[in-house]
Amino acid sequence: MEKDLVKRKRIVISGIVLFLCVAVLAVVLWLVDARRTARLDILVAPSMAAVKIEGSVYEDGEHRFEPGIVSAEVLAVGFTAQTFEIELRAGETASLYTYLVPADGSMQWYAENPEEDLLLSAVGDAIAERDAAKLAEKYPISTVLPIVVVEVDPESYDWTEYRIDCGSFKGCKSEFCVKITDTTGGNKEKALTKIREAGFDPADYQVLYEHTPIEAL
Repeated sequence: MEKDLVKRKRIVISGIVLFLCVAVLAVVLWLVDARRTARLDILVAPSMAAVKIEGSVYEDGEHRFEPGIVSAEVLAVGFTAQTFEIELRAGETASLYTYLVPADGSMQWYAENPEEDLLLSAVGDAIAERDAAKLAEKYPISTVLPIVVVEVDPESYDWTEYRIDCGSFKGCKSEFCVKITDTTGGNKEKALTKIREAGFDPADYQVLYEHTPIEAL
């Protein structure tokens, strides 16, 4: 009888200890996870590429990390590896979008592998969307450009054509300019008016003007 009681006590104590261990582990894991307030979205090509961050391997998709600067390496057999330093901020989502170049320097491998070529295109689209979002945040005028104007007077048949773009161009003194490309000439003021009508002041930007008439055949 006493042996059975002692055995039951041991079982109960073991159960309590096991429960406490599991509870402590759960709390530790919760605390670790709670600190992972930064996110990193990963998309790389080719599909067999490995993404190593601080010693761990990650697949494509969104992952959570503790805020800070991490080192990332993207590598695949037969391709030139790449390394990155990525700043991860609390409450924000950073991105790691990249593609590896075959060791021979030719991109033909992607063209010869349709699925990999689609993945390469997806990476390119993701990079373009990310850069466009950053540009829009820093330079809101980029959300309404380009503006292309082609007009023909129905009475005189006079033709007007010009376009307004933004970005970095030859002659630009900073990383961002507004450029007016005038095909028919004499449309600079009209273009500036278009910018004002879109809700932006041309005086806030370096505006480049270029008259590029179409040469007669």
